[in-house]
Amino acid sequence: MKTARQQAGRLAEDEVAAHLALSGWRLLGRNVVVGRDEIDILAIDPGPPAELVFVEVRSATSDRFGTPEERVDRDKVAHLYRASRALT
Repeated sequence: MKTARQQAGRLAEDEVAAHLALSGWRLLGRNVVVGRDEIDILAIDPGPPAELVFVEVRSATSDRFGTPEERVDRDKVAHLYRASRALT
């Protein structure tokens, strides 16, 4: 059983994935686990030039704790960077 927060996060990821696909991006994977790290969406931006993109999805009901961009902290960036390096 998923919590309401997990369900909301999954819905946000679904919406982002749908938006990217409709925008011509090729989705390669979702919730890609690399060691102890996870990439929400792995996709190809059609460019030009075409680029491999690692997408971190953040959602919230308010900006009380900052915008989604502000809530990607140094540790999360390090995890994403480590996972991206392992895949490329």
